[in-house]
Amino acid sequence: MSRAIGNQAEVGVVTKVASSASRVLLVADNNSRVGLTVRNNSTAVLTIFLGLAGGTEEGTVTIAPTATGVDSTWVCPTNYTGPVSGQWASANGFAYVTEYL
Repeated sequence: MSRAIGNQAEVGVVTKVASSASRVLLVADNNSRVGLTVRNNSTAVLTIFLGLAGGTEEGTVTIAPTATGVDSTWVCPTNYTGPVSGQWASANGFAYVTEYL
């Protein structure tokens, strides 16, 4: 198991999450997390939510589809260790979620 020293990560763990038109959990809460990025590798807009899947909160941010030429990567706010969920406008593609520990 790796351990973060101060605010520096020792390892990045990449997870590939299939897109869904329903809200899905992208990454669970993790008190060891020092950073997180989400890259939308889909032709549909991805809305990110800070919180559990199924909550009623408004989306935190939307990530453009990869094909638009706009940066399709979102950087999670510093020191946020809670769960992150997402929902695509339509189910095609996936997201690369990198959790820095």
